[in-house]
Amino acid sequence: MILGAVMGHGTLLVGPSPRTPDSEALVLIPPGVRVPAAPGSPAPVSTIGWRVALWAADERGQSHIDVGRPVWDSPVSLAYVIGLVEYECPQHLSWVADRVERRLRNTCLAQLPDSSGRMFSFADSWRKDAEAILHEVDIALTPDAPGGALTMTSSGTWPNIKLRCPHHPARYEPRLKAGWMRQLYGELTSDTLAPKPGRHAG
Repeated sequence: MILGAVMGHGTLLVGPSPRTPDSEALVLIPPGVRVPAAPGSPAPVSTIGWRVALWAADERGQSHIDVGRPVWDSPVSLAYVIGLVEYECPQHLSWVADRVERRLRNTCLAQLPDSSGRMFSFADSWRKDAEAILHEVDIALTPDAPGGALTMTSSGTWPNIKLRCPHHPARYEPRLKAGWMRQLYGELTSDTLAPKPGRHAG
């Protein structure tokens, strides 16, 4: 299910843990969404990149992701996110596509000049971030790209291993077709940089 983030704006995708579904919740966290970090993490709050986390249930068997810290968390690639969602709950691939598309649209908005014609100081940083996102999308949607899976070992660690998923996300979400996001960004960027009516180019 999709739930509102507990430390600010954004949403999380929450489902049962594949390890112990009755006593843990598995949470996918998009870039920029703030959540408490697992014990032992260098920072108390996690915000950067796609992440996956496990929240343990309380004594009543309820997993309250807004209480305490996750018992474990890890950064993951977009390929992993798409693969996992496609495998477990493909109806939520639109949630993944929404997160990617929104970041690209926000980047284009950040590149619009203000009322005085000046560019925002963070515009170039956002542009570089958008290119990194598009590169990651290209990799994630490459046929037979290993998304990677996180599997719990007896020692309690989660090493990366290759996982072959169905990997046809465009069947469920047209925006997750190779090249679609790059085409969208190109169109948005062209609109952003095009001379506006009543203004002279150059």
